[in-house]
Amino acid sequence: MWCRNAFTKRLNLKWPILQAPMGWLSTPALAGAVSNAGGLGGLGMWGFSAKAAERRIAGFRQQSSGSLNVNYPLWPEPKITGEASEAMRRRLQPLYDAKGLGAAPQPEGTASEVTREHLTMLLRARPEVVSFHFGLPEPEVIEAIKSAGIYIICSATTVAEARDLARRGVDAIIAQGTEAGGHRGTFTGVDVGAQSGSLRTAASSRRCRERACHRGGRRCRWSAGGGGVHAGCQRRAAWERVSALRGSQCA
Repeated sequence: MWCRNAFTKRLNLKWPILQAPMGWLSTPALAGAVSNAGGLGGLGMWGFSAKAAERRIAGFRQQSSGSLNVNYPLWPEPKITGEASEAMRRRLQPLYDAKGLGAAPQPEGTASEVTREHLTMLLRARPEVVSFHFGLPEPEVIEAIKSAGIYIICSATTVAEARDLARRGVDAIIAQGTEAGGHRGTFTGVDVGAQSGSLRTAASSRRCRERACHRGGRRCRWSAGGGGVHAGCQRRAAWERVSALRGSQCA
């Protein structure tokens, strides 16, 4: 069957569909519904303490016995200068005044990383998958996660990046396309296989457009060489999207 491959077998999935974690917008209920429907549910961990992240995983386990992907986008703590922030606040203040919202807030930024506390939590909670966007953490973190038997996925936006991820031990690569949320993806729908060669890939369509979910789009993705589809839920109620995926036999 088209829907069975090494990826679905490894993660005990019915369908090769990955729900994009979408940061804090994803919920244990959404991830559980996707996994119960046979796909791979995902939870974003950006902005959560290790304790809160573990509660999110526990919330998923209460609702599903399926596989779970927890995701970490990686970036250092942003440097927000006073000059830049004040200029932005002056620009926004008239809009806040028009709506009676008071003073424009002072911007704050936080790093997103796999801290020692998060790594300890992951080794204890043992999600089936840990995924990364915008690069990988330190080699010792990758080694610890792989040693625990956890599957590692990471997104690539160029062929060179995909080959580097494979060299560094990633189990599967998300070939992030031009429709993937503005994350400078360069893979196109017809050349995933041609560009990445023997790399294990899943085509990414974070907007989850119908052509990526219904059968016509599915043939396009699979003929391009991808082993699955990594899809988000833009502008659609989550429960409707899960229902739509089941109705189109894609999750």
